[in-house]
This record gives sequence, structure tokens and C-alpha cells, in this order.
Amino acid sequence: MSDLNFSNRKTNPQSFMPQGDTVVVGYAGEFKPVTSDFLLGWLERLNAENSSLSRIKSKRIFRAAVELIQNLIHHSHSSNSTFLVSKSEDGKIYTLMSTNPVNTIQADKLASAINSIKDTDDEDLRGLKLNVLERESRSSHGGGGMGLLDLTLLSYGNISYEFLPWSEGLLLYCLTVQIHSIPS
Repeated sequence: MSDLNFSNRKTNPQSFMPQGDTVVVGYAGEFKPVTSDFLLGWLERLNAENSSLSRIKSKRIFRAAVELIQNLIHHSHSSNSTFLVSKSEDGKIYTLMSTNPVNTIQADKLASAINSIKDTDDEDLRGLKLNVLERESRSSHGGGGMGLLDLTLLSYGNISYEFLPWSEGLLLYCLTVQIHSIPS
């Protein structure tokens, strides 16, 4: 899939992908459980067919995709949402991206959460996960705030975000996760 027919950079998530990357899986529209099944099945087949992709990296890509898609299913109630997976020319880096409209209150909470965990070391992130698991509180979607922690761990901190002007009272939340080879 190479062109999702977006009209400009403000609404074109592909423009945020690293130059030279090839989009291997992409979807724009409303996210439902059936969408998840389709995209994850497709990604699983692509990973299985790619003999140069290590099993560990394949699992990390898949787990990151699950987290991003689940976030879109639970938190995006718009047909203006996007999920993309691309790979670098040399195949060493996979970039996963999701976009969806959020209000300014949600944007503040997301920015605060990501900024607080982005540069946290793996051991401390695992400790935070244990704390979340021990808490009994859950969101209205059943989550306890583990998605961003998992994405940060899976990407070794290669997680970034951007908020773009979207429409009155809304911003386009662009979350990008890069999966590299396991650092030495």
C-alpha cells in the first residue's frame, strides 16, 4: 500500500514517516475489532514471509501494532484515524504510527504521560508496570495505563508524538514508535 490519498501534510501521516521508508501496512478510517483482526492478520503474514526479520523483532513489531490499534479502537471515535507500518530501505528499522483527533485536555494528558516515561530506563519502566498491575483502578475501557509503558519498552524509548491543528477544539495526535534491532 503506497498512497492513502491524503490531501496535505497536516492530514497525511505518511509525510511523517522517515524518508525512503516503504509503507508495508496502512489503514485510514474508523477502527473496530474487525479492523484489528484484519490488520494484525495481514501484519502477521508479512512478518512470517520476511525471512530476514528475526523472530524477536517480529514479535516486538506485532506487540507494538496491537497496542497502537487497541488505542485507536478504544480512544478514537472518528473515521479520521490512521495506522501505518513502514520499514527502512535496509529493513533494519520498522516505524509504526497511529493518528487520531483528540481534544486539548486529552492532548495535555498524553503529552505529560509520554514525557514522563520516554527517557525512563527499562528497569524503572518495569517497576511502573508492576505498580499499574497492582492498582485496582481501570479506565472506562478496562486499561490501566500500560499501553504507553509497553510501547516505550518495546521500542527502547524510540517513541515520539506530535499534535497538529485539526479542527475547532481538536488536535491530530500522531504517535510514532520505531523498532530497531536489539541494542547491544
